[in-house]
Amino acid sequence: MLYLDSSTLVKRYIREAGSDLVQSAIQSDPYVATSIMSVGEVRAAIAAAVRAGRIPDVTSVLSAFRNHREQYLLIGVNARLVDEAAEVAERHALRGYDAVQLASALTAARATSGNITFGTFDRALYRAALTEGLALLPLA
Repeated sequence: MLYLDSSTLVKRYIREAGSDLVQSAIQSDPYVATSIMSVGEVRAAIAAAVRAGRIPDVTSVLSAFRNHREQYLLIGVNARLVDEAAEVAERHALRGYDAVQLASALTAARATSGNITFGTFDRALYRAALTEGLALLPLA
């Protein structure tokens, strides 16, 4: 199973550097987990791309995201996950949402006996995931 943070997942919908790699990873392993927070983050990135004129047909992009969302394993945020996010934020000097992403990936890894490959384009989050022992997509 793949765990894709929002910086990676958005590349499925907005054509930019790394999009081919993300598409290839999803074709190889279509089981994708992400934090429920990624829904808002990806939608915000799509809206920003529309405002910048980078997406000419927002309807098809939003339709694809809505259709795929039904297939994603969305990791919910609860008190336990927030506590773990706080711990990894302190341990790795991560920003809040990045810590939520890492805590969500660690939750998914535990649920799948470690059969998770983590994808992020954020270098600090990448280093933290590596330190936490997660398998990583070669995105850098």
